[in-house]
Amino acid sequence: MESSARWAVLEGYTKGVVGFFRDDQRVLAWDLYNEPGNSGYGSRSLPLLESVFEWARTAAPRQPLTVGIWDESKELAELNNLQAERSDIISFHSYRPRPTRRSGSPR
Repeated sequence: MESSARWAVLEGYTKGVVGFFRDDQRVLAWDLYNEPGNSGYGSRSLPLLESVFEWARTAAPRQPLTVGIWDESKELAELNNLQAERSDIISFHSYRPRPTRRSGSPR
């Protein structure tokens, strides 16, 4: 990830796959990058995240693009902002425990 010289492989893969399936009705959305900033990369993931969005957009897919927000910490705020701004739909996943349901509350 840190070596932009290797990004050409990712660029070709992203443009190739998204471009090939850009009109395929079976594809609902493109989740372009799983957990940017994970493994201690933090904001060093920003350049690659920006590039992945650009590469996918050049393939002109009919489907929406997204990168799921997964960590609400202050350290990843810049990444989360970029993900929300560039995504056509907002997606997320959470590692927080599921809240317990109070009796009498709707499911």
